[in-house]
Amino acid sequence: MRKSSKRAISLLLSGLMATSCFGVAAVSASAATVDSESTGVDTLQERIDKGHQVVVFHFPDSVWGDLSKAGFKAKTHKVNTNCNFYAIYGNTTEVKTRSWEAPSTSMLSDKKGDKIMYFDITESGQGELEEGADYGILFSSSVDGTFQTCDMYFNTDCLADKGVYYTVDEPAVKRENTADSQKQDYLGRSSNGIGNPLRKVSTLCAYIDGMDPLHTPKSLEMANRLQTFLPNPTNVSSFTWGKIEPVLQKFGTTNQEVYDTYVAKFGAKLDEATPYEHVDGADDLKDDGSLKDVFRYKYIKRIDEETGNEVIDKYPTLDLVRERLNLPEEQPTEAPTEAPTEA
Repeated sequence: MRKSSKRAISLLLSGLMATSCFGVAAVSASAATVDSESTGVDTLQERIDKGHQVVVFHFPDSVWGDLSKAGFKAKTHKVNTNCNFYAIYGNTTEVKTRSWEAPSTSMLSDKKGDKIMYFDITESGQGELEEGADYGILFSSSVDGTFQTCDMYFNTDCLADKGVYYTVDEPAVKRENTADSQKQDYLGRSSNGIGNPLRKVSTLCAYIDGMDPLHTPKSLEMANRLQTFLPNPTNVSSFTWGKIEPVLQKFGTTNQEVYDTYVAKFGAKLDEATPYEHVDGADDLKDDGSLKDVFRYKYIKRIDEETGNEVIDKYPTLDLVRERLNLPEEQPTEAPTEAPTEA
C-alpha cells in the first residue's frame, strides 16, 4: 500500500484500530436456587452485583420450540442457547470472536425451565464492551431445530444492569440471513429499543433495512462485505457496481468513502499478507491470461485459538476493490523533482 494512501486515511484509521440487554426489568437476588448455591454458580443478580457485563435473552418458546428441551445442566447451569457478539467500530481493545455455537458461547439460566437466559461477557474472556463503541449481537438455539436471531445493535446501554433484555418478535417475523442469503433469521430487538436489527448487506449484495450503529461510518458495512465476500466464488458475481451503487445510496455513502474505509481497516493486513500465486494447471486464469477476480487477493494463515484449526483470512487487493467500486485505477504518486542547486 502506498504511503500516500496511508496518509490520506489516517484520521479514519484512528477509529478502526481494533476491528472486527435484557432480562426482566427487575431481577432480584431471590433468583438464587438450591442448584446455584450447591454448585457455586453465580445467579444473574449476583453477577450484576459483582459488576460483570451480562446480556440477557428472553427465550421465545412459542417461536423457538419446547423450552423443556433447552437442556439445563444442573452443575453448570448451561442451556442450549448461544450468544455471539462482535465488535463493529470504536473499540480500542480486541474483542475475540468465537466459533459458531462453540461451548464457550453457551448461555446460562438460574433454574430449569426459566425463559431468562444470560451470557456473562466479563467471564467469557472475549473482552468487555467499551463506552462509545458499537457492537453487534445475535442468539441461536438448537432446541427443537436450529434457530437464530438477526444481527442486532449492541452497546453498553443494552446490558442486564440497565434492566434490558433481548428477545424474538412474536408473532415470528423473518428476514434474509446476511451471512447466507439462502437462509433466514428471526427478527428480534432489545426491550429498550436500542438493540434493533442492524442495517446490513447480504451475500448477494442486497440491502437489508435496519438501524445504524451510533458511531459507525456508513461506509464500513460495504467495506466489510467486500473483504468477506469478494474472495468467495459463490458471492463474488453479486458484487458488481450495478448492485453496489443502489445499496450505497441507501446507506448514504459513496464509493470513494467505502474505498477509503477499506484501506483504513484492511490496508495494514494487505501489507503483511501473502499474495496469491498461480499454480500451473489450475483453472484460475481468464482467457486473456489475467487472474480471475476471485484470486485477486492476499491471505494470512492463523491458528484458531479455540479449535486449533488453521484459518485463512483473505483480503481482496486494492485494485480489485477499486474496480468493483467503479473507481479509476489509482495512479502512483511521483516524488517531486528537486530543482538543481546553484553552484
